[in-house]
Amino acid sequence: MTGPGGAGPWGAWPSGPTGNAPAPGGFPSPGGFPSTGGFPSPGGFPSPGAPAPGPLGGTGSPWGPTPAGAPAGRATPPVALLAAALLAPLVTVPLLFLDGWGWHVLGWAVATFGAAALLIAATLADTRRRASAWYLGRDGLVSALRLGTVVLALLAAGAHAWLFADWFSRLEVFA
Repeated sequence: MTGPGGAGPWGAWPSGPTGNAPAPGGFPSPGGFPSTGGFPSPGGFPSPGAPAPGPLGGTGSPWGPTPAGAPAGRATPPVALLAAALLAPLVTVPLLFLDGWGWHVLGWAVATFGAAALLIAATLADTRRRASAWYLGRDGLVSALRLGTVVLALLAAGAHAWLFADWFSRLEVFA
């Protein structure tokens, strides 16, 4: 068996499209790529002589540009949906001052079902976003918004239910 300068047992040593000679040890570089000491460069890491990665302060990461499948921005919790869920029971506060059973039933329904529906939508969106590798969680904020929504919804629903029960108890049927 001859070395890199001569012919091998099956003929001349192949030379890749880059015209490189076989790597040290008598083995040609894989796939005709430039030789890196007989071993290919591990995927994702720059090979010797490659340009240096970008600075930390710029766009992207220090390992280069953002991959093609990455979202344009980072995935964050659905704070807008959680804030809307928090405000849903507060919308019913003016209904507390109106007289009539219909207003209290409406206030109870909006406080319970409106807040619950928005919490469900926010939880589904947050669960989808948490599956992303680029999710930037704010667990304290999300927990506070959820807890605040549940507390306000219970208070508003309770107040409307109390006023409806008060109206119902004053019917002449019970006099």
